[in-house]
Amino acid sequence: MWNGSTKMKGPRLFFPVKTHKRVYTVWEVVRKIKNLIENGMPPYLGVEGEISNFRKPSSGHIYFTLKDPFAQIKVVIFRENVPRILLKDGMKVVVWGRIRIYEERGELELIGEKIEEQKGLGILYEKFLKLKKKLEKEGLFAPERKKPIPPYPRKIGIITSPTGAAIRDMIKIIHRRFPNVEILIYPVKVQGEEAPYEIVEGLQILNRLNEVEVIILGRGGGSLEDLWAFNEEIVARAIASSKIPVISAVGHETDYCISDFVADLRAPTPSAAAEVVVKEMEKILSALNDYQERLEKRILQEWRRSAEKLLYLKKSLLIFHPFKELERKRENLHNLREKLFGIMEILVSNKREETRRWGEKLNALSPLKVLERGYSITFLLPERKILRSSEETKMGDQVEVKLWKGKILCRVEEKDESPDTI
Repeated sequence: MWNGSTKMKGPRLFFPVKTHKRVYTVWEVVRKIKNLIENGMPPYLGVEGEISNFRKPSSGHIYFTLKDPFAQIKVVIFRENVPRILLKDGMKVVVWGRIRIYEERGELELIGEKIEEQKGLGILYEKFLKLKKKLEKEGLFAPERKKPIPPYPRKIGIITSPTGAAIRDMIKIIHRRFPNVEILIYPVKVQGEEAPYEIVEGLQILNRLNEVEVIILGRGGGSLEDLWAFNEEIVARAIASSKIPVISAVGHETDYCISDFVADLRAPTPSAAAEVVVKEMEKILSALNDYQERLEKRILQEWRRSAEKLLYLKKSLLIFHPFKELERKRENLHNLREKLFGIMEILVSNKREETRRWGEKLNALSPLKVLERGYSITFLLPERKILRSSEETKMGDQVEVKLWKGKILCRVEEKDESPDTI
């Protein structure tokens, strides 16, 4: 009850305000609030909301936050009441139980005894799935677009909170595994409204500087809301646009963000990302020593093989001396020369005989040979047409008679057209 004073500021307490001054202990105040709330609420009720900050420690109890767009309440489910259904962040559920005030921390809690899963998804989880489906359809998750992570980077870029445990763990692991590696840290907020824009700016600046060979984008674990900056579309597209390979190392091993799917590699934790990027110096030196031993062994094998081959060639040289081989070649050349000359003489003789025979055949067929036997050829002048019959001439025509030796010019004064007249 309010006493009506206009000077009173702050919350109104729903228990009688006494006129006399009294100092209460913390326990007394919390106890009064506990009695008011627990007595004013039903002993058993169902509360509907979305699971967030889910965790299940080794004790077997379950702890999470149940929230809706306007408020949230902590939920505790003891081991004996843990449901068989798989609970996770983003699930929409109804928790049946009782309200209590945890006096040691002064916190309002819902002690759950039964959980019913509601149809549909939580608002954030539904938004997560919608964006994941959209980007996957665009091909931003395709394996062929992912860039390879350099095996031995000399300079690493890290985009994360400068004060969180994640950056301390990564620096510690990197320096322990390979102290010579340079680290360029771009500090950003990793949760809250400004976080996505700072992350995008960090990716763009590191790409413009072009000094690092790989970028680790990471933060420690948290609820779906805590990690939401890494589920924003602008962050996903900035990762996809990066020309430098990006490793997403957000939350714990069971946490998955959109950045994990778009990045060139997903590491379950920031510490794991540091171990993936930087090989241990001892292992590198061990590998180099192994390579050196194998190289020395290979060189020794090649040297021995070459020495054996040289010895073999030396022995062969004694057996097949060049002068002896030259003498054999000279003798073979002489024999081949004699054979060649013999073959050439035979060929020339055969060709001469063949030429003679063809000459005789040509002479036998030559018109001059016919004339030599007493025949002649008569031409009608002036055309020099060869006459085959007396019918081709007339009286007074001039003709030329070709003999074996010489020719005679005649004039036709008489002719006999009998075909067999000689």
